[in-house]
Amino acid sequence: MKIQLLNYYGENKYDFVVDKMSRFSDYDTLDNYELNIIDLRDGSIWKNSIDSTIYGEIDCRVDFASVNRAILDTEKSKIIIFLPQNILFETRYSYIPLKDTIDEVKYIIDSYLCELNANIMFGKNITKINEVEIESDFYFKDIPLAESAHNVSSEVNKGEWLLEVIHDMYRESRGDKQPTETPVILSEESKKVVSYGHENKIFTTLNIDNNEKLEHYLSKNNLLDFEIAEQPSWMKNINMFDDVEQNESIKESKKKIETEENIISKAEEKLRKNNKYKSILYSAGTPLERVVKDILSEMLSIDLNSFVDLKKADIEFMLDDVPYVVEIKGTTSNVNTDFLGQLDKHARGYSEKNKVSLLDIRKLLIINHQRKKPLDKREDIHVDIKTYAESMYKQLIIETKELIKDFEKFKKGEFTTSEFRSKLDSIGIYKSEA
Repeated sequence: MKIQLLNYYGENKYDFVVDKMSRFSDYDTLDNYELNIIDLRDGSIWKNSIDSTIYGEIDCRVDFASVNRAILDTEKSKIIIFLPQNILFETRYSYIPLKDTIDEVKYIIDSYLCELNANIMFGKNITKINEVEIESDFYFKDIPLAESAHNVSSEVNKGEWLLEVIHDMYRESRGDKQPTETPVILSEESKKVVSYGHENKIFTTLNIDNNEKLEHYLSKNNLLDFEIAEQPSWMKNINMFDDVEQNESIKESKKKIETEENIISKAEEKLRKNNKYKSILYSAGTPLERVVKDILSEMLSIDLNSFVDLKKADIEFMLDDVPYVVEIKGTTSNVNTDFLGQLDKHARGYSEKNKVSLLDIRKLLIINHQRKKPLDKREDIHVDIKTYAESMYKQLIIETKELIKDFEKFKKGEFTTSEFRSKLDSIGIYKSEA
């Protein structure tokens, strides 16, 4: 069988036996080959270096669109698409595991490459093909069963489809010829769909990372022009050459890998938290408000997340009988007097409702201004705004870029709650500790 492998770099990192390696940006006509393998597992694919917040776009979408046109123009070639594992999706300032943005991953594949006709779900599985174990981080749900289950029925349910699979196994045990349609492949324990066919395409979440696995996978899909003999179960008990030594080495290595994976998992969780906090440098609206509340709650040792925004101030709270009224803003413009006026209006409403002097209220404007610009490209708050905040409104303007600097020091134990509270008693423009 003549095979072309298409991936981001045009490299053959898994040593597959193929006839041609091609980049997404430079490939042969697909119908020149009986089989084209499109590998989406490289981390360089899942990047959006232009925007810092959008996970539904990738840098190589133009190349994907080109491959999509080639797929649509294919008349005789089979196409296998290897979906990514749970690697990281990178944006301009952050990254996130694909499992946490899986809807966007499906959108990218559907919109730019080819329609999946199924949903992608996160869940690690082991799948056995001819006793060869293959791992996967995702599986499929709601697949087009009619085509994948040997054309049983367009309305076939999963139970009927599984019964058909059992019938296929029975026919195989009798030596009957198997159907030529693409089979659905299920994981070993959970029986989740990890590979299915639709039209001339086969989609799989299996992490096929060497040629042996590839050959077994192709054989399972009736795509090999030679037969792979299935290893009988009794072969597991026959140790020759350095089998014992290698098996022991594998066992020890797996223990080390498990330890390292736990370390990585904890580090990834910490990075997710860090990225959540750093999001106040580019976010707006409810996402910004939530994270600011988390930061203030931690730095002031109080719980602000129970506060309900009644379309007045974003936060109102008391500290040692001192009232605070907080307005949180994310804007593409610089700070202007409208924001100061809005906070003043909320403070006056609080004063009237709670019978407290306006002068006794600490008025905080926490703002992420010019949020779409890199930090070093943002203009300073105009001196007139500082004057208004100090003399007219008696407010403290806290830029999120300054707040997060002090929060970082707070997390390191270099800045205390009492120091932070003391700084909140001032007016004008908040500056982080040097």
